[in-house]
Amino acid sequence: ISKKIFGIAEGMDINLSSDSEFATILYAALIYETNNFKNFADEETFDFARTLLKYGAQKDKISKIIDSIKSIPYSHILGRALARTQIDRITSSSWTFITKNDFEKSALKSEEFTPSALIDSLHEIIPQVKISLVFFEESPGVRCFAYSEDRHIIRKLSENLKQAVSGQYIYSGNFDNFTKAEQAFRELLKTQ
Repeated sequence: ISKKIFGIAEGMDINLSSDSEFATILYAALIYETNNFKNFADEETFDFARTLLKYGAQKDKISKIIDSIKSIPYSHILGRALARTQIDRITSSSWTFITKNDFEKSALKSEEFTPSALIDSLHEIIPQVKISLVFFEESPGVRCFAYSEDRHIIRKLSENLKQAVSGQYIYSGNFDNFTKAEQAFRELLKTQ
């Protein structure tokens, strides 16, 4: 997406060399899209990053923002999530269950909870699975956030759940409880 926006800006004759904030925003988007250059990073991606830096993208500013997200409460919820993660080798999936009590004990405020950041961390630690699922209590009920590098899996889940896809993620719910949420996704993954 960041490359497309850059192309549009160039096509509109926007003077990119005089707007380091725009270059910084595009660089931050590129970092997000590639998971800090870990996924989908090829020679073209690095050339684009180099171009943005040439136009004044502020790498240090982005690093400070990323580091500020990594707080003690976030580390606590990640630890609790890892303790509550199961690997299903048959479906090549990881299943993580986070209770309201986990949020309370971690002191992570609900507005600070970013399912995509947590699932990215989990997938980085457990990379051998095709799909990572995080189930968490959210009033009322249980929600699920799923991630897969295989867009086919996410697209199929999206079709079956009638939920929109956001990149490689799908956000679903509201289930009555963890058991019903897990059963629904296990049934869906059987058909994958």
